[in-house]
Amino acid sequence: MEIQGQWIIPEFEEQSFYGTLYKKNNKINLHILGELPFFEKSIRFPVIYGKTIKGDYTLMDCIWSGNSSYNTQSQIQEKKLFCNSIIKGHCFKKTEELKFHKFKFNFDGLREWLDMSKVKVDYKTNKVTAEFINPEPISFIINKNIKVTINSEMFPYTSKKNDTIFQINQSIFISLNSDEKIDAENFINLKNLLIQFFFFALNYKIEPYIQRFFNNEIHENKRINELIYIDGNQTEINNFPIRHKFPFKYLDIKDDFEKILELWINNNKELEPIINIWICFFTSEKLNIENKFLLVCQAFEAFHSRFRHKEEKYENGECNRFGTPKFAVRVKKLMFFFKSNISDKIFSDFTNINELSEKIKDTRDYYTHYLRSLEDKVWNEIDLLTYTQQLIAMLHCLILNEIGIKSEIIDKYLKYQNFGNYQDIKDIPTINKIQ
Repeated sequence: MEIQGQWIIPEFEEQSFYGTLYKKNNKINLHILGELPFFEKSIRFPVIYGKTIKGDYTLMDCIWSGNSSYNTQSQIQEKKLFCNSIIKGHCFKKTEELKFHKFKFNFDGLREWLDMSKVKVDYKTNKVTAEFINPEPISFIINKNIKVTINSEMFPYTSKKNDTIFQINQSIFISLNSDEKIDAENFINLKNLLIQFFFFALNYKIEPYIQRFFNNEIHENKRINELIYIDGNQTEINNFPIRHKFPFKYLDIKDDFEKILELWINNNKELEPIINIWICFFTSEKLNIENKFLLVCQAFEAFHSRFRHKEEKYENGECNRFGTPKFAVRVKKLMFFFKSNISDKIFSDFTNINELSEKIKDTRDYYTHYLRSLEDKVWNEIDLLTYTQQLIAMLHCLILNEIGIKSEIIDKYLKYQNFGNYQDIKDIPTINKIQ
């Protein structure tokens, strides 16, 4: 996308600049011709709006990092600004105006998760007909005043010649609705929380491709049907490969779905650092198996501290002098809890949980501090490949259980789970010699 126009920075008393808006992949840049009236090396603008040959645009959270280049065509200095997102269809002159009644988005994967009914198509030489049933919308309230609706939109499509070329376009949209206008940032944050839920809970690639704001007053005055929102952030979630099958489908959690999402949102502050570590396992190309093992150990400690510590009782010697449980004790408590309350299909080849916890602790200490005295007690590379995958799967299922997914659903999922799915191809060693 490349759009030329006049751009206005409200902080500079409505002074306009000629420039070009570029969007390539997930990067949004605004190139402005001329000198900007400030001297800071870097500065952030909440809003820049523009009148272009393709309509009105509002750019949100724009940053100038001090970069300038010489435009050979105009022979004028060109300033390059980085923008986080765009709203197409209206000029918002300040952030206080960025309030909306509704936000709507969709992405691939939900159609399969909802198990939508199959479409029946009757092909004839002169006419093609189709039968399909839209599932009932799924609606619930979050954050006290925002109604979430998951709704299917299915419509037939025929070629212009009305011949036998026929298909059914099927999409699932998620709408966030409020009777009162809400800041765009709040809508976006809620959207990100929901996307992160589906990303984590369903193990599915998430990439929103239709996102729209709705503001009743703007639509009435300008007869605009929608304000298209374009997110320019390159998130790690968007890079996540399709690795696993769904741990569960909507019908498995239908009765508890609203409560599950409520727990996910209410516990987000505590879950966020743990979830971010889990995301790293699948999105970072620079992590080797030792890195992943150390990270999952860190995530286990964080999870136990945030969600299980207050539920446990400790014996003499299990805590340090500050009253904090030792790492091996945290692992042992989590193992007992998992096997007793969720599933026994993790680390099934270990009968002694105390020995397993000490092995994990020694291996962590060895790779953290490189203690030679532990060299003969720790997991080797092949062991790490096997057991780190199970630790990651266990962390995944601990969080699913914490947000209200029933243990029988998780147990069934683990029964057919291939832990190799949690492994990168680059982790697999090359065989050097046949024994």
